Amino acid sequence: MRSSFPTYLRVVGALFAAVAVVTVMGSQDPSGAAPAARPEINPIGVQVVGQGELLVGAPAAVRVVLTDHRTGEPIEGGRVTVRLSPADKNEYDTLARSRTDALGTTEARFDVPELEPGDYDLLIAGRSAAGSDETVQRVRLVRRAQILLTTDKPIYQPNQTMHIRALALRQPSLRAVADAEAVIEVRDAKGNKVLKRPLRTNDYGIVATDFVLADEVNMGRYEIRCLLGSQEAQKTVTVERYVLPKFDVEVSTQKQYYLPRETVEARCRPITSTACRCAGRRSRSR
Repeated sequence: MRSSFPTYLRVVGALFAAVAVVTVMGSQDPSGAAPAARPEINPIGVQVVGQGELLVGAPAAVRVVLTDHRTGEPIEGGRVTVRLSPADKNEYDTLARSRTDALGTTEARFDVPELEPGDYDLLIAGRSAAGSDETVQRVRLVRRAQILLTTDKPIYQPNQTMHIRALALRQPSLRAVADAEAVIEVRDAKGNKVLKRPLRTNDYGIVATDFVLADEVNMGRYEIRCLLGSQEAQKTVTVERYVLPKFDVEVSTQKQYYLPRETVEARCRPITSTACRCAGRRSRSR
């Protein structure tokens, strides 16, 4: 009986040959045209280092590096342009122009324009004799304000009036935040919100309001807040019953009367009726 092993080898070899033919035929263009040439790599490389969040009205900068992909060397004297556009709108305004140094790097400085906070596209374009390239980075513009919250005194009694005022200044210019929505809130010692008053800043960035305490209130520390957009300031005052110190002043002199041009020496001594430590003072008069 003959072995079937040589026949098996012939069958496997025929199958491999068929697969090879199909692979070669499938890789050819049906029209018989030569395969398209591979696209060339852009010789210019643009690398950007910068912040993802920019403060409106503040100075900013991005570090840009231009390199030649073919040689790996930095590109000296390359022109760099920085533009800004609302996100996905392709409406770019030029912020800065600069040239790279011998290391192929430059720091493009600019002032962030007075735009509404939100997402924007920052386009950085590099150009040289070897070619040009550009990249787009998503950045977020934000506004920040410095708020000074004050009251007329640190301690109040029931049935007294809190005089509250806040001053808002734009950072970093410290200009007044005019005609902006603000909210003044007051919480009592138990965390109950006893006041919420919406206001608008005047031309000087100031809001002010009064809050009258009731006769019967929760004693303790009250928290006052001023909210301006995402910014806020806090201040704590105390509400408690207290009695102002009462005292009399006793004045004594060395003589009962004095002639013109004589020096009068008097001693003042407070006489207190509450726990108040006061020291006597001497006074001289002519």
